[in-house]
Amino acid sequence: MNEKTILSVEYTFVIDTNYPTSEFCEELTAYCTGIYSENASEEEINYSRIFNQDMNIDEEIENNPFYNFIEQKNLGDNFYSPCSVYLNSKYGCDGYGNFALLTEDNYEQYDYPAPLSVGIFLKNLPSDELFEILKKRVRQFFTDKKNVSVEGFRLITVSRVAEEKVL
Repeated sequence: MNEKTILSVEYTFVIDTNYPTSEFCEELTAYCTGIYSENASEEEINYSRIFNQDMNIDEEIENNPFYNFIEQKNLGDNFYSPCSVYLNSKYGCDGYGNFALLTEDNYEQYDYPAPLSVGIFLKNLPSDELFEILKKRVRQFFTDKKNVSVEGFRLITVSRVAEEKVL
C-alpha cells in the first residue's frame, strides 16, 4: 500500500497587470504588506512606513498583520525577498521586450509569457480579510499610475508530496 504525505505547502498571491512589473514589484509589496526585501531601497522602506501609518501600527514587525504570512525567499545570490516578478500567461513576449495581449492572430509572434505580474510569497494562508486588505492596497497603489491596470488576482498553491511504499 502506498501512503502519501504532504511535506509542505507554499502559496503565492499573484497580481496580474498589463505592464512590466520589474519597475515596481518590491515597492508594491512593501506598500501592500509593510514587508520589504533584504536589500531594500529607500523607496521600499518608505512604502513600508506608509503601510504602518495606514494600518496604525508601530515599526515593530511583530505588530504587522502579515508578519506570520509573508515568506522571504532566496531569489539567488543569497538575496531574500518577499516577492518576485511573475509571468502573466494572458500576454506574450516576443523575446525583444515587446509585449502584447495574446490573440489567435499574434500567438506565434509572442512565444513567451510576459513578466507583467507580481508574486507575493506566503508561508501560511491568510484570512479572507487579509486578502481583501491586499487587494484594496494593490488598487490604491496603482491609483496614480495611469498606464498600469490591475487585471486580476490569483492564488497559486504548491504542495510537496512524498509517496511512501511499504515493501
